[in-house]
Amino acid sequence: MNWLRSLLNKGSVYLLTVAYLIYTYFVGGAHFAYPSFCPFKWIAGVDCIFCGTTRAWGALWHGKIAVAFAYNLWTPLLLPLAVVLVIDRTMQYLTQFKHAQTLR
Repeated sequence: MNWLRSLLNKGSVYLLTVAYLIYTYFVGGAHFAYPSFCPFKWIAGVDCIFCGTTRAWGALWHGKIAVAFAYNLWTPLLLPLAVVLVIDRTMQYLTQFKHAQTLR
């Protein structure tokens, strides 16, 4: 369990989240009809709770809120949470960096 705590403390989840949001802006926004890469859907043949999330983020980035709700109902509802978490983590890093600079 220490390795998981170490990963979370080093900000890898934050970096992956930011990378995913950037990916959805460019790929999800360019065209919304790319194929699903959901392993659950490939195996079971039915949508999982996360199916359509990447396409929904792409639609949200480009202001297509109704399209985002059509792809995945929960993704547009998570947008405020994601924005707050990214801003919070960024502020934490900036504060730590500023604190580290003052100690030198």
